[in-house]
Parts: sequence; structure tokens; C-alpha cells
Amino acid sequence: MKGLRLLRVFGVAVGEGELAVLGRSRRELGRDNTELHAMIARLSRDGVPLRTHTFDGVDSALAQTAAYDGGALYVGGTEGWLQNPSGRSLFTPGHPFLVRIEGGNVQRLHGFLPPTTGHAELRAVGVGKGTLLLGGHENGPITHTADADRSLVRSDAWFAIRSW
Repeated sequence: MKGLRLLRVFGVAVGEGELAVLGRSRRELGRDNTELHAMIARLSRDGVPLRTHTFDGVDSALAQTAAYDGGALYVGGTEGWLQNPSGRSLFTPGHPFLVRIEGGNVQRLHGFLPPTTGHAELRAVGVGKGTLLLGGHENGPITHTADADRSLVRSDAWFAIRSW
């Protein structure tokens, strides 16, 4: 974890003997906030750091949800948005991502997520016997969507079941 700075925690997943803290980091310290990386910090149940993974998604990325499946960890969130240098305003929509982490390998899972429109996020991952349960929202707001009309702050839910 040395050299990485966790900016904010967005989720926690609990596995057998460890937990994962999810969020984002600034990989290139000293740069502005225009590009963030998804970050997963794995800790023992006693709080001892085990391993940190960063995922350099498209533009900025944020890890928001995860679930353990034995020794594997499925992590999802949002990537592909742009924001101003102060980091206070998103001005382009993002889209969901899903990765599988086992050991030190981070594998992007293509074809598991349904097509989405507008600003979309993967906000829930569940793992069953050979099955992933995925959920999130699409057509969501970005920072200034409701500046003139609060009724525009809305989104549509999506859900997918993927088996292998």
C-alpha cells in the first residue's frame, strides 16, 4: 500500500479470513484529480495489509462493489467518466466494469455486463455456485444534471445473472 493514497472508501467485501476495502486512488501522486484509478486494499481480519490492487480503467475508475468466491474476488464499479481538475464535477457519463482478482492477477471480464445507456454503474455483485448476480443503474445523473430541475436526478435499475 506504500505510495498509494486512498481518497475515499466506497465499499467493503468480507471473505474467509480477509476483507477488501474498495475505492479509488490517485496513482500518479501530485497530478490533479482528472484521472483516478480503482483501488482494492485487501486486509486480514486483524487489519494487517495483505495486498493492494489498482485498476487503471478507461479515464477515471472507481471500485464500488465486490464479492468473494473462495480465493477469487469479483470487483465492479464505474469507469470512463471525466471530471474537472478539482474533482468536484463529473462532466461525462461513466459505464460499469467487472474484474476478477485471484492472487496478483486482475482479469477484466468482458461479456458479463449487459449493454447500458447514459451514466451507468455496477453497484452490486453476488456470487453463487457458478453464477454471478449483477445489479446497478443506468441513465443516471452526473454532477450538474439537476442544476435547473431536481426531477432530473433519477436512474433506471438493471440486473443480470451470468453463469459459467
